[in-house]
Amino acid sequence: MLESIVFDVGETITRDDRYWATWADWLDVPRHTISACVGAVVAQGRDNADALRLVRPGIDVAAERAAMEAVGRGEPLDERDLYDDVWPALAALRELGVRVVIAANQTARAYGALLAVAIGLVSCRGVDQGFGTWSLAQLVGPGMPSASVPE
Repeated sequence: MLESIVFDVGETITRDDRYWATWADWLDVPRHTISACVGAVVAQGRDNADALRLVRPGIDVAAERAAMEAVGRGEPLDERDLYDDVWPALAALRELGVRVVIAANQTARAYGALLAVAIGLVSCRGVDQGFGTWSLAQLVGPGMPSASVPE
């Protein structure tokens, strides 16, 4: 019997099109250009943030992200970004008693947004590695602790 399953966040649990559209708008480049660059760097096995470096060589991604956040144009993530089959799939796995692990290299803000979407349906525990990103959130498993945001 299946006891556990691991899902990635970006393009597995959530759609990334709004995320990358936000970057395209911020950098004032066509959205399809960012999309093509993301596809190219992913196909090469590179960090998808390298797409930003292709359109803006020398970009300080962390500084630009902070600037976006400062003016209220940070990374979007809410219920609209979940694929349509996420909740039915998680509910079915919960019914079977399967522990679901969501693994990601998302920002702490994305962790909080995903947690906000998940509250009420799942319990969640995050692990902060201290890099401003979260690495694991275990969702839907039996015996999980109450939801909490990593410190």
